[in-house]
Amino acid sequence: MLRTLHSFDPVAEGGYPFAGLIQTTDGLLYGTTSLGGTGGSGSVFVLTTNGDFSLIYTFEVGSDSHNPFARLVEGTDGNLYGTSEAGGVTDWGTVYQLFLPGTAPYITSQPAGQAGMFGGAASFSVGARGSNPLAYQWMFNGGMLDGATNAGLVLTNLDGTQAGGYTVVVTNVSGSVTSVTARLFYLAVSSTTVGTQLLPVLSVGDLPGSHYRIDGTSDLFDPNSWVTLTNITIVTSPYQFIDLESSLPPMKFYRAVQLP
Repeated sequence: MLRTLHSFDPVAEGGYPFAGLIQTTDGLLYGTTSLGGTGGSGSVFVLTTNGDFSLIYTFEVGSDSHNPFARLVEGTDGNLYGTSEAGGVTDWGTVYQLFLPGTAPYITSQPAGQAGMFGGAASFSVGARGSNPLAYQWMFNGGMLDGATNAGLVLTNLDGTQAGGYTVVVTNVSGSVTSVTARLFYLAVSSTTVGTQLLPVLSVGDLPGSHYRIDGTSDLFDPNSWVTLTNITIVTSPYQFIDLESSLPPMKFYRAVQLP
């Protein structure tokens, strides 16, 4: 199956794209036309994989480079380099450098929310493209995380205090972009002694302001046996709920149901 991404206007854009395309580190496609354009001597263009077309440069007759028949290359400095069949002071061709405005970063894959438990681990990652170098800074509940400056973030030895919202800001010289918020939900059960009773303690962690209903049951096989114990609003994580109505034996199960 063939899909045409762009058809050239020979006067406004140039024609005869003799050389092949290159895909640079920003994910965009760059190419040249060997003839045409407003200067009559070819052009340089950029194209997204969706077919969005932009003209970058039009070659002029004279000492300017013109009639580029060779494929462009991307330099380590992020600029494009190429050769022309004619032009220059001798009109025998040139090697030219095309300075590109940097491409602001954009996110290709967002960090995903997940659940964690006591002593476990959680990891977040982001995919981003744009002009290099890209810089990363992870944020936790809106505050900067010291040392969290990679595309991935790994949390270990979870105890509930890490539960909340994680975002990452990706920056380069041309701008910045912030990811969606990925939530780390935390749920754990421990115990505490109240008087002579050993009582269960449910720890719940999530974004500040999150609302949950805490249910309990002693029979997982009966879906109708769940009983609402309380509703909670998380101010800081983890929120700890002591089930004063139940000693540990017999076995009891809990769930946290998120509310609007």
